[in-house]
Amino acid sequence: MSHKRKSKALVSGKDVHFRPIYLYFFMTVLMHDVEDSYRAEMGNAVHTHSAADPLFDLEYADDTVLMSGSSHSITKLLQCFQKEAEPYGMALNRAKTKLLVVNGPPASVVTFTDNTPVHVVGDNESLEYLGTILNRKGSPQITLTTLLARAKQEFNKLAQFWSHANIKTALEVRVSKHFFTLWFYMASRTSG
Repeated sequence: MSHKRKSKALVSGKDVHFRPIYLYFFMTVLMHDVEDSYRAEMGNAVHTHSAADPLFDLEYADDTVLMSGSSHSITKLLQCFQKEAEPYGMALNRAKTKLLVVNGPPASVVTFTDNTPVHVVGDNESLEYLGTILNRKGSPQITLTTLLARAKQEFNKLAQFWSHANIKTALEVRVSKHFFTLWFYMASRTSG
């Protein structure tokens, strides 16, 4: 029995709702099929992280990272992913699919299977993946700045409560410290 048959047995229709662990198992099998399809077309690479052999098996919930050193190989990988997902009724959300070129010249056109170009993240744009803000320069500074801005917004929401409630200052400070610590911890591990 091929890997495709095994993975097809996991789903019985297009509107299947998975428990998180089942989705992880399904994505593991799907990404194995994508790897087989990619290698059949592009061949085996000499070096693990070369342009011909991209790193792509980083899936988390509904977020997946596909990384490569060349526009050609990322296009092939993206198209293999689309072709392997199609029999399961799965499709990429094109509005959320973005190409991020880090510390390099802008990429040549990367396309979906129908030759529609993928949106390229520009110099003044960023995207969020698993709570981390990514940009073309690879700067982590924007992540801390963004998290602090979110914390400030949350504190501003509490300002109305503190000003109208008959609460002692010591309790207000204690609650604020716990709230900030918990919120900052959660914000650093989630996408908000």
